[in-house]
Order: sequence, then C-alpha cells, then structure tokens
Amino acid sequence: MSEEKANELRQQAEARLAAAGDDAPDMSVQDSRQLIHALRTHQIELEMQNEELRRAEQELSDARDRFADLYDFAPVGYVTISDKGLILQVNLTLSRLFGVERGRMMKRRFSSFVAAQESDSWYLHMAAILKGGDAAASPLELTFKRQDGSFMCAVVNCLRVQQGDQVVVRLSLTDISGRKLRDERIRKLSAAVEQSPSAIIITDADGSIEFVNAAFTRLSGYAAEEVIGKNPRLLRSGKMPAGVFEEMWQNIRAGRTWEHEICNRRKDGSLYWDAVSISPLKNEQGDITHFVAIQTDITEQKRLAGEKKKFAAQYRSLYENMLDVYYRTDKEGRVVAITPSCLAQTGYTQEEILGRNVSEFYADPSMREPLLSELFQNGSVNDFEVILVRKDGVCRTVSVTGSLLLDDARQPVGIEGILRDITGRKQTEAELRTSEGRLNMAQRIAQVGHWQLDLKTNRLIWSDEVFRIFELDPACFELSYEHFLDAVHPDDREAVSQAYRQSLVTRQPYSIEHRLLLQGGRIKWVREQCESIFASDGAALHSRGTVQDITSDRSAA
Repeated sequence: MSEEKANELRQQAEARLAAAGDDAPDMSVQDSRQLIHALRTHQIELEMQNEELRRAEQELSDARDRFADLYDFAPVGYVTISDKGLILQVNLTLSRLFGVERGRMMKRRFSSFVAAQESDSWYLHMAAILKGGDAAASPLELTFKRQDGSFMCAVVNCLRVQQGDQVVVRLSLTDISGRKLRDERIRKLSAAVEQSPSAIIITDADGSIEFVNAAFTRLSGYAAEEVIGKNPRLLRSGKMPAGVFEEMWQNIRAGRTWEHEICNRRKDGSLYWDAVSISPLKNEQGDITHFVAIQTDITEQKRLAGEKKKFAAQYRSLYENMLDVYYRTDKEGRVVAITPSCLAQTGYTQEEILGRNVSEFYADPSMREPLLSELFQNGSVNDFEVILVRKDGVCRTVSVTGSLLLDDARQPVGIEGILRDITGRKQTEAELRTSEGRLNMAQRIAQVGHWQLDLKTNRLIWSDEVFRIFELDPACFELSYEHFLDAVHPDDREAVSQAYRQSLVTRQPYSIEHRLLLQGGRIKWVREQCESIFASDGAALHSRGTVQDITSDRSAA
C-alpha cells in the first residue's frame, strides 16, 4: 500500500473517532499497559497483513504482466469477437500475422480478413458456433488476406463464451502457411517422382528396395509389391562384368554419385539397357540412410548406335573399296576428299590429289566450264562426260555425276560427285555401232530384218531393215503387235496370228510366208520366222524373229 493511501485511511479513521466522541473509561495503569500492549500487537498484525496484501498485489500485477506477455507474444494469434463478428480484443501475434496495427483492428469485422473465396465457410462456421453446436470442437482451415495483399493459411479454433448477458467468441489462429507450402512441395515432389518417365528406385543403406515408381514397373515388368524388400540385383542380366558393381558400391558408399550404362533383364526375360545414376541420401548427421537410383531406358538408343556403327563400318568399307571414285571439292575447286579408288583410275594416290584443283587433271581445263555451268544452273549433273589425264599421261573418258553443296544460306560451298571411267564402255559402244552398221548393211543386202517382242510389256522392237521392208517411217509408226497385224494383208492376218499363237502353245519355232498390204494397194511378200523364250514355269517371256522380203522370188515363180 502506498504512503499516500495510508495517510488517507488515517485521516478517515480519526474523523470517525471524533464523531463518536471521547468516551474513554477511566483505566488503571495496569489496564492501560495491557491495552497499549494489545494495541501494539494489533498494529503489528495489521502491518503484517498490509505487507502480505502488498505482496499479493505485486504478485497479481506480475501475473497480469506475464499473462499479457503470454497473450501478446504467444506463437498463435488470439482474438475475441462479439456475436456481431466485431473484434473486441486481439494479441500482437495476430496483429503481426495480418500486418495491421492492433489499434486499427479493434471494432473491425473479423470477416474482412477472411479471403473472399472462403467467406461463406466462415459465415456458416460462425453461425454454428453462436448456436452452441459442436462446431466449436471442429478446427477450421481458412485462408486470410493480409494487409499487403498476400495470403496466409491458418487453423482456427473457436470457443463460445457467455459473459453475463453477452456472448463472445474466442479464437486461436495457428499459421500453417509454411506447413502447407511444405506439404505442397512434398506433393509436387511425390508427383514428380511417381510420374517421372525415368524409373526411380529408393533403397535403404543395405540396398533393400523401399520404393519404386510406375515407370519402373513399365520398364522392368515388376510390380512394386514384387520388389519391395528385395535387392535390385534381381534385375541383373549376367551380361555385365562383376567389376562394374564393385565400382558402384565403392562410389556410392563413399558418398559419391555413380553413373553407368547397365544391361538389365525384365521380368519376362528380355534384356534392356538403361543409363543409371545412383546417389546417396544422408541424414542431418551426414550418415547415409538411403540410395536413390534413376534409370532411363536407352535400349532404342543403344540399338540405333549399334546400327549407326554398323552403317559407318559398311560406309567405310564401301568408301574404301568402291570401284568408282567419290570426290568432294571446296568452292574454289580444290579436292578436300577422295576415295582410295582414285589410284586405280587415275594413277594418283589420295595424298597426291588432295589440295589440288580438279582442273589440273583435265585434258583441257576449259572443258570444266560446261560442267560448272550445268551444275550452277540445275544444281546437279548426271553422266556428264569429260576427258581426264592419268598420271602416266593417258587420257581417259570419265562420266561425272555430281551436285552442288550448299550452306544454310543456300550458297554454294563445294561440289561432290562420282567419277566413273567409261573409256572401255565408249570403246565397246563404238565397236557396237560399227557392228550394228555392218549388220544393217548385211540386212539391206539380204533384205532381212530382225524384231523382238517383250510379252510382259508388249514392247516391239524392229531393226531399220524391217521398217524399210514395211515401208514405214520409224518416227511416225507406233510399234505394237496389233499395229504389225494391221500392216499384214487382211486375207493373211488370221493365218499369221494363228501361226504365232500356235507356236506359243507348242513352244516351237514357226515360219510363214504372207503378204503385206502397202500404200496404194501394192502387195509385198515376206517370209517371217519366229521363236519364243519361256520361263521355267512355262510362261512366255519374249519372242524374236526375222522378216525377209521375198517379193522378187514370188514374182519369178
């Protein structure tokens, strides 16, 4: 009790004593001493009681301060609202959570802090609480909008309290935004692992499988329940060296990530390749508790790589053993690549040709201009003939088939092509032309022509002498068996046709003399001889024969 308060009480006591009058009885000395003693004792008791009251008042004040501290600085937000939803009391924690000064929150509707999309949920919950239902026992998750526009998620616990004739609701709000964020991250991580296109295996520190995702089942054929608790070695195909797995354990037990390409075996016994990456997982103390293996199916890539390697070997073999010469030049005409076959065709080795301009090998360098002109005009040339000079000085006729090489901007950067020595072919063609000339001369002298009919395509070929005998222009006459019959005298057509058909049936040659009906009604007699060639199954392939003008013999007879 303060000194000011004590003086005030003393004055009030003296005033009451004066009002009552001084009726103190006469007392002996002994009685006075006893009274004084009693008064002093009572005074001490009062002082002790007063001290106890002061101590109790201090403890009560300290308790109020502690409660205020606990209330204001509790880890959860506290708020008391009226039955109208107005804020009556709020602690500093909730004030900080909402980002609003406590004084500005008083008498404000609590629902103004509830996110718009959840205002209906809060209204129904509050209504149930005010009715005194069981809603108070059910926590509610709500999203609140802070002063800065951000959102927080909290678990709200409510308690309906009767204060005299007034009902209030006390709420506690536990911020779970962090937990919700962690839950969402865990959900995303779980979904990413489960939906990953790569197979994921999680084992304990001893290698026993604790988890596999759906991609593992698709890849290996094993369902999760078939492998949980087992060791991943059940996937081994027996195709990998034992040292591979020893290396794996040495690395991952040392805390290092290990990557390799592994050939595994599916549940159905088929083999597959995967690129595996295994990493250790550690606890807070740095101890390895689990291993995570990520497997990516590379079976198709391995197959394609094998085919590519095989194709490369075939290409290399073709490149090194081809008879024709493949070459490539830059845009200035310098040879940048050429096959080893250049030695046989030109007498030069690859080393002697690379870097030199192709014009140096032409019998006449100006002969390259027509080739370049056609290349730049059409983008390619086919069977373009040029004359090149071998190392020994011999000229050879060469066929060039090539194309322009273009960059991304479609600008020429070089030429590539195939060179084929056709000197022998050209000589053979010349000899054939000489032989054909002689044959044609012999046919003219003997008045004998030859023909051939392809029975699959109905393509008919006549020699020049046959056209002369039939007196037809090769440029104007369309060759076919039907048009041939049109040239036969109408009275002989059936006999000619019958003789040909019969020879196909009997597979025997035939000879027939018949007339031709020429322009102006003139008649010419011919002797036709024919034989046919048959396949092993008896099908006729083609027929060939001769036609001889025998008009003079008929006239003489």
